[in-house]
Amino acid sequence: MRTCNTFRKFIDLDNHFQASQKFDAKKIGSMIDLPQGVRDFIYLPQYQSMIVAMSDMNIATRIDSYFTNVSF
Repeated sequence: MRTCNTFRKFIDLDNHFQASQKFDAKKIGSMIDLPQGVRDFIYLPQYQSMIVAMSDMNIATRIDSYFTNVSF
């Protein structure tokens, strides 16, 4: 949302939230056909590396892991 000028103008972000700084996003690559859902990622430009946290997005697997990992 910080990179979209139309959105910033629509909600008048610069006047209501001065701490939000606009920056121009630069596409450095893409990932296609990922076997699981992406939960989070971090790009480390100094190492030209990206760390991606992925997990199974199947609802049955997620419910099973919730009950398996929760202590009652």
